[in-house]
Amino acid sequence: MNKFWMKRQQWKYPLILFLIFISVIGLSLPKGALYGSTTDWYSQHAALAETIRTACLEQKTLLPKYLDLGGGSNGFLFSYYGYLRPDIVLGCLFPQVPMQYFVMGYMLIGYFVSVLLFYRLLLAEKMPNFQAFLGSALFLLSTCFFQTHRQVMFINYMPFLIAAFLLIKKKKYCWIPLLLSLIYCNSFYYAIAVLASIGWYWYREEGIAFFKHYIKSTLLSIGMTAALLIPTGLVILEHKRSGTGPEGIFAFHWDFASLLYSPYGMGLTAICLYTLFLGLSSKRYRVDSLFYLFLTGSGLAAYVLNGFLYARSKILIPFVPLFLLHCVRIFRELQTKKLTWRFWPFLPLLGVLACYRKSELFLVLIADCLIIFFVLLVNKYFPQRNIALLILLILPACAFLKTADTEKYVSLAQVEDIGVETSFHRNTGLAQVYAKESSPISVKTSKFSLALQNDLYRFDSIYEPLSTGNRDASSNRKKSTMYSSITDESYRQVYYDLLMTPIQINNRIALLAADNPFLLYFMGVRYLETSSEHIPDGYRILKREGNRVIAENENVLPLAYLTKNAIEETDFEKLDAYAKLETLMQTTVIDSKTDVPDTAPASVATLHTPAKKDAAIAEKHKSQIQEYEPQFQTCNLPDGLVIEKLAPDSYEVTADQRYQFTLNFTQSITDQILLLSFEVESLDGNPVVIEMDQIRNKLSGKTAPYPNENHQFHYQFSTTDRAEDSGLQISLSKGKYRISRIQWHVCPKNLLQSKEITKVSTLPTSADEIFSCTAQADTDAYFITSIPRQHGMKLWVDGKKVPMLTVNKAFCGAIVPEGRHAIRITFTPPGLYWGYTISLLSVLAFLFSIRRRLAFSLARC
Repeated sequence: MNKFWMKRQQWKYPLILFLIFISVIGLSLPKGALYGSTTDWYSQHAALAETIRTACLEQKTLLPKYLDLGGGSNGFLFSYYGYLRPDIVLGCLFPQVPMQYFVMGYMLIGYFVSVLLFYRLLLAEKMPNFQAFLGSALFLLSTCFFQTHRQVMFINYMPFLIAAFLLIKKKKYCWIPLLLSLIYCNSFYYAIAVLASIGWYWYREEGIAFFKHYIKSTLLSIGMTAALLIPTGLVILEHKRSGTGPEGIFAFHWDFASLLYSPYGMGLTAICLYTLFLGLSSKRYRVDSLFYLFLTGSGLAAYVLNGFLYARSKILIPFVPLFLLHCVRIFRELQTKKLTWRFWPFLPLLGVLACYRKSELFLVLIADCLIIFFVLLVNKYFPQRNIALLILLILPACAFLKTADTEKYVSLAQVEDIGVETSFHRNTGLAQVYAKESSPISVKTSKFSLALQNDLYRFDSIYEPLSTGNRDASSNRKKSTMYSSITDESYRQVYYDLLMTPIQINNRIALLAADNPFLLYFMGVRYLETSSEHIPDGYRILKREGNRVIAENENVLPLAYLTKNAIEETDFEKLDAYAKLETLMQTTVIDSKTDVPDTAPASVATLHTPAKKDAAIAEKHKSQIQEYEPQFQTCNLPDGLVIEKLAPDSYEVTADQRYQFTLNFTQSITDQILLLSFEVESLDGNPVVIEMDQIRNKLSGKTAPYPNENHQFHYQFSTTDRAEDSGLQISLSKGKYRISRIQWHVCPKNLLQSKEITKVSTLPTSADEIFSCTAQADTDAYFITSIPRQHGMKLWVDGKKVPMLTVNKAFCGAIVPEGRHAIRITFTPPGLYWGYTISLLSVLAFLFSIRRRLAFSLARC
């Protein structure tokens, strides 16, 4: 009977934790929704997990070298989103199951396993069952777990981190390298913070003697994952994005915003702050309290843990278990009367409260302090009343649910609309159904997915550009778009600056498809997913399903071709913005710094001389895109929208909400692309969004974490010819902003068919090849691609490596002599094979270090 009662008590609190878990998740999730955000989870994490799995299956490796995103990219640009992550590895074993379900299940299971492991850690710390439960409940309700359905890399390493704490407590050090390796595979961005939190806990457990085991475990874990970390580190250095700088890193934030409430910080409540202050009165806990107060208040700590990029509090999330462990230790001391509930910590809490007097969190913090004060009174005058401590869970639960309520979740209808079924990429029978040039696509049986057969062109989507930018890329579905934390700066400049593509969201890191005829032509987007009422000029419908269609434009540039017309980059840089745009449509920009080897044929050397590429070519092209002055009918603005004219081309807009209206032309515009650009300045610091005919431009607000600085809005109207009395459908966002330097241009539509090129014929690729073709050059010519040039790329002509040119500012090309040639482009991520070697040696060293435990386990089996 006693054993039964003990077992019942043993499972009571984990069961209660499980009930709390399913309750808060159930209350957070709206009916008919999936546990994933429509923002980052949908557009990046779930989408890239699917794309990475597809690449793993196609390339038969868990570390894909190359992804057909962003015109074609080093695969390790995306390794942050799942290379070697357990859910993606599992997804490779079951390719028929959409990856979003694996990601969602992995996050929820990892979340609750983290809670159970934390409960087990508290028991290992000799905490009473109730206090272990209380600490685990506070951990479960931390609002940082909001990221389980948004930025999954913020917390998906958590079960392995807490397991490492548990092993340190039990002095089972041999398995820690494996746990650290799993942490890097889940989220190497948090490696510095994780190592710091583990180091601090280990040091406080064992003193300076911890250092030997700590260094050994860290070095071994880094070596074991070198195949991931080395290529990733090198590609980050190649495309390094600057941070926000060291501004404010020496300031101390007395509001402790990194600790309190925010899902982009630790997301804890004021009880943790109270225990930190109370711990200062105890010699045993003073050092920890001082360290944690410094960690949460100092900008310097966050700056260092973020790898000297910026001082953002999200990097402190790995310390959440340690903060709550410290909090529960104080509870234990209070319960055993080694510490006494004190009123004086409310003095610094009042100082913190004063920092929030103008914040929407002011009332939340008041309520939080009142709850703590009530618990203090109960425990001070009625000791041994554990039940009073349960009141401390009220505000964390409310904060968790309130935070979740701000989220917009992915609907089940959206999930069904994705139509992801990656097994078709390997189903050659289905993929060859329509292999003829006249019908180069095959329609999947699942909802609205296509397998493209023409390797010379790309497939993009302007139907839902944010959610589809990373989705379904494969060797059969090449995309110009991408959304990753790291992007190729040169490619991004061509995409947004030279081609004048509208920037649609808060950052310019995401390269999103848009109805920009210059972009679609230049990047070879032959197949386009769009809505039935928004068909860009030159595209014809191939397939329709509801409001969604797949359209084709045969008159776009292939992703590789031969040409003889070129202009040197030095001459190109002398042109204005519209002349540069036109030049890219008609000729090719060649890097003038490129050296031609002495062994090259004389004719090739002649081709690559400035005499063949003078500024007169560019001057001739200026005449195609011309200034234009459209005439409009008088427009009646909606009530509440005020547009004040400040100068002939400058207007101040004041809108108390989002407004829509139509601006009608008084003359027809035929066989022309109408171009509009203007400068935008926000006068109130809020974001500015202006949409015209479903073409969206956005200037991010002053609080955006990655401001896009999009002060120049661009629009290209090519969907239909503009007849008299037709109009622009305009949407203006709420706010106060200035529009100035308005410029209208027109250019003939046949500009996008004027480039003189010779097409190539593709060949099957193998091994490290990313593109292979045959080309017939009637004279010496340039081989041009729209594949971004990057480290690790090599170009071969007839089996011989040739010097690679940078063409059109960002892409790879070469000079080829007259004749028929076999051309191959190969790619190997820098550092990959060194990483493989180091990982293999490190794994062998790890197995050797645990040989005794392995032998014992095998003997028991």
